[in-house]
Amino acid sequence: MSISEHTEDVAPHAPEGEAALTLAPPPPTAELPEGAAAVEVAPQEKVAAVEPADAAATEAPPSLHVTGETKMQNALAGLIHVLDGDKGDVGTARRGGTSLASLQKMCMRVPQLSTELTRAQRFQLYCLLLLDDDNGVAVPSEVDGHEAWTAYTKQALETHVQVAKQAAALLPAALHVTADELAGLFCRLGADTAFHFHPETIEVILCVTYVVAGSRSTEKDALLRALYRMLCALQKDFLVPAASRLYEPATASLLRLMLQFYDPQLATHMDQQQVDIGAYMSEWSRRLLVLQSDYDTALKVLDWVFILGDPAIIPYIAHAYLITHRQSLMALGTRQGLAEHLDKMKFVLPGCKADAIDPGLVDGRATAPTCVWSGKSLLQNADLLYRVTPLSTQRMLDFCLYPDVGLLRKTPEELREYYAKTPSLPLERSDIASAFAKRRAAADGGEDQLPPRNYIIVDCRSQVSFEYARLPTAVLVGDVLGFDQENLAEAMRRLESCRGHPLALFGTGRPIVEEVNLLKVFALYLINRQAFPFVCIVPGGFKTTIPLLRDHVIDAILSPAAAAALRNAPSKRGTSSIDWGQQASDTAHTISAALSGVSDYLSKIEGERCGRRLRSCAHRRRKVWRRPARGAGG
Repeated sequence: MSISEHTEDVAPHAPEGEAALTLAPPPPTAELPEGAAAVEVAPQEKVAAVEPADAAATEAPPSLHVTGETKMQNALAGLIHVLDGDKGDVGTARRGGTSLASLQKMCMRVPQLSTELTRAQRFQLYCLLLLDDDNGVAVPSEVDGHEAWTAYTKQALETHVQVAKQAAALLPAALHVTADELAGLFCRLGADTAFHFHPETIEVILCVTYVVAGSRSTEKDALLRALYRMLCALQKDFLVPAASRLYEPATASLLRLMLQFYDPQLATHMDQQQVDIGAYMSEWSRRLLVLQSDYDTALKVLDWVFILGDPAIIPYIAHAYLITHRQSLMALGTRQGLAEHLDKMKFVLPGCKADAIDPGLVDGRATAPTCVWSGKSLLQNADLLYRVTPLSTQRMLDFCLYPDVGLLRKTPEELREYYAKTPSLPLERSDIASAFAKRRAAADGGEDQLPPRNYIIVDCRSQVSFEYARLPTAVLVGDVLGFDQENLAEAMRRLESCRGHPLALFGTGRPIVEEVNLLKVFALYLINRQAFPFVCIVPGGFKTTIPLLRDHVIDAILSPAAAAALRNAPSKRGTSSIDWGQQASDTAHTISAALSGVSDYLSKIEGERCGRRLRSCAHRRRKVWRRPARGAGG
């Protein structure tokens, strides 16, 4: 899900804060994407020798900024031409034959697009983005006019009537749209699509009505059909279904862990003030970021969600917005003040580039969030967060919000407990398989797969186990790790050079209470005390890798004894002759003998701190904007 466009289109408009993204690509050990790519400019031709020196001095080379500005203005002019070409006819498809991909590309080239659009142009843009698709939502032939909507008025529920009254107030009086017609429309919408009229979806309905009200068209029936079709499209592709309420507690816990993964300082501040930030972000996602009935403000963000065409980005936009305002949020030192601020939150964007907000997130990461001054720059930061998120986390979040896309072995309660008990984002076997896959296996994955995340394994096993078998990026801390502050500090010092890279805490995976507790304590120490970003934990530890090693799925550094045992082991589902558990048990027993007072210390530490997408784009109608792969086309 990459939204950065071609290199020559991004760099000219990037704020100064994006320079680091342009000039400092991430190292191989941390797969952090660049928010913008460097632009290569051909050297200017030398001035002829016969030309006077002063003339040569006064003639400046073409400015990169001017070139970028020109391209932006050209893209804006082309887009306005497309949007104004329909003359308010909401029933036609793209007249100029403009493809959806071309339309998205033009939009991506105009960072300040939301402030340039008139209400009529935004309506046309939404029609093109949401309706004019090969698999667009078709309105049944019988809903052609006034009688079609009013026929359902008598069946309308009280909720439909109340929403209809609010929606009618948003439409121009000249259209003479009655509350009865809208009540019938909403009743028909619920009957045809099982549309749920919850408070959060009602806000979305009114926001879309506000967009439709901005149309230049004076044909009432055409506008009502457009409203119906837009709501159908949102129900199909963007709105979170009611079934996801079963997973609401798990979703909130997962979103909080994700914020901790991206910005441990901000998440720790929320925990200390006992604010459930995950619940806020879950609610914002259900509302499609439409908050406080401020539709003009919400649309400046929603524009970019629809341009990208993928609802999965919405929770990441919520994270990116919080991180953008992290400094003002951390300045709120009371629970009441923080809660009141979040309750009144609106996704307000700066009015111009000069007012850009710098998150000020400097903690060693190779690619920091850029300054935010437009919906596009906020979307770029959200895309950056998406691309550093473990694939299993992406899939699980997608499942929690859209549970109709797959099946899960855990019940909602089991999933809630799983995320409530883990000290940091869990890294699953699929993440290990993706990150350390053998090159041939990775190449066979197909073009549609996202690039693997690269993790530094924080190996908390004994030195004997470490030398016997380990993953390629492993850093040994198990020989010094303990519950004392000195031991924790020494283990942390070994990781200081890795700060800013994704870290995966890794034990034996055996069900030994002391080891599990030690991993928890160390994870909390890195996150809460030392503010290490991108810290996750591998619940299965080394045991997670055994099937992958046996089946030759991943690379590993093996001692001669381990390599010989692996060669003699049966493949696939056969019983392995490798006693991996025995090799890993030395550390566990050593730690167990040395522990004392673990429960008290763990409770003290915890007291201080208050799903790759399962649903592929093929299952959704939306066509997601993607940047061409790096290096494609030379």
